[in-house]
This record gives sequence, C-alpha cells and structure tokens, in this order.
Amino acid sequence: RMFTTTVAKIAIVKAVGQIKSFRLLSTTIKFTASHEYIKIQGNVGTVGITDHAAGLLGDVVFVDLPAVGARFAAGESFGSVESVKAASDVYSPVSGEILEVNAALEANPGIVN
Repeated sequence: RMFTTTVAKIAIVKAVGQIKSFRLLSTTIKFTASHEYIKIQGNVGTVGITDHAAGLLGDVVFVDLPAVGARFAAGESFGSVESVKAASDVYSPVSGEILEVNAALEANPGIVN
C-alpha cells in the first residue's frame, strides 16, 4: 500500500518542482520528502499522507482539515495530523484552492491508520 486516507482535493494552480512521481494509467501520483502524496487527474489533485507516515505517527486521534475554498501555496502547511505519539503538519504539494475535504476524518481520525 503506497498511500492511505485522502485529506483533501485541491484545484491545482502550480506544482512543486522537487517531488518524485510516476504514472499509473491516466493518473500521476507524486510524493514529497515529507511523506504527502498527490494523485493528479486533470487540474485536480487528491492529497493525503503516505502509509509510511501514518505508520510512524501511530494511532491518530485528531486531524485538522483545511476549509473548503481556502488557498495555499506549494509547500505551505494546510492542516495537521495528531497521534498519541506526535503531531505533524500536512503540507500542500501544489498551489491551489481546496475543493473538498475528507469530512469523515473529523468524526473518525483513526481511519488514517
């Protein structure tokens, strides 16, 4: 399993240059050094944290989600994930506007694991 729970969907304005990528059918998936991923389809990206990051965090107890309509620059923190072990910011791998968030994480943050 390469990635885990989706955090948000972003309308892409500009992508970060220093992220690794590969193609999976008609979808491009890119990974950041800080363990976020973005699955790109057209000009919309689905962003989340990798399974590796979720495993390092341990049991997730809280997820701070961005507001729909909020705009973020590439590399800017747009939320956080807190566990019994640590808290970690989630960084936007692209510049853009939040179109949708995974609201299920508010009621049940443990689904990240």
